[in-house]
Amino acid sequence: MMEYPIYRIAKVIDNLDEEETGRIKVRVLPEMNGVPNDDLLPWITPDSQSKNGTSDGVGIHNVPDIDSHITVRVNDKYWTDINYLYESPRLSSYYPYSSFSEEFDIDELETTPEYPQPKFEKTADGVIAFHDTSQGILGIQHPTGAYVAIDEKGQIFVKFIDKVKMKNDDETISLELNTTDNKVDIKADGGEVVITAEDFTFNGTNYVIAGGGDSAVLFTPLEEILSALLSHAHTAPSGPTTPAEKSDKSPLSALQSKLTEMKSASTTLD
Repeated sequence: MMEYPIYRIAKVIDNLDEEETGRIKVRVLPEMNGVPNDDLLPWITPDSQSKNGTSDGVGIHNVPDIDSHITVRVNDKYWTDINYLYESPRLSSYYPYSSFSEEFDIDELETTPEYPQPKFEKTADGVIAFHDTSQGILGIQHPTGAYVAIDEKGQIFVKFIDKVKMKNDDETISLELNTTDNKVDIKADGGEVVITAEDFTFNGTNYVIAGGGDSAVLFTPLEEILSALLSHAHTAPSGPTTPAEKSDKSPLSALQSKLTEMKSASTTLD
């Protein structure tokens, strides 16, 4: 006589529980092979909803995907009391390491994890969360190719597809990188954006500063023009006049020594 509980492998047929309590409908194998879906067992419940004790609003919600295989525990001989376990059965043909090896692609890592590393979990949508516990490498890779990874030196690498944005709660401070229009947007409302570097180079062709309300000028041609104006002596019909003067009769040409003071020592434009 069979003693209960017994454990079986089951295939998930439906997981859209109208009560939203984590219940699923399964086909228990091999006992229910060939049974029409409408005649399968009623909805069964998860065996556990927390790893650290259960309290109001605390716990795990991890409903298995449709067509996935799970372990179920049949608690009575009438098969009216059944739970599913979060520990899935071992099916050797589905073992995921080879799939991980084919899809894992983070160029910046100096050393690629080798079997049995890394520990990882790959979900049906292709998301991979991994941790190489022998080297201290961890991260997450998205099926689009985007990823966030931390290497053994603590260096952080981020690859994004169209946009990455970092911001505070009210978005008064933000940093956005956008590949759609090749734009980098740094914002600090009511504050100051400070870039500290011995040399800071812009390699673009157009620059907008403070909203772009006016245009910048190049110092070299401006210096040439102002030097000519300051030293200019007007020629009247009666002959040359004296060079331009200030109201105190001092010559404007004396201001030429101040032209170099206009030149920025920290900002240059091409």
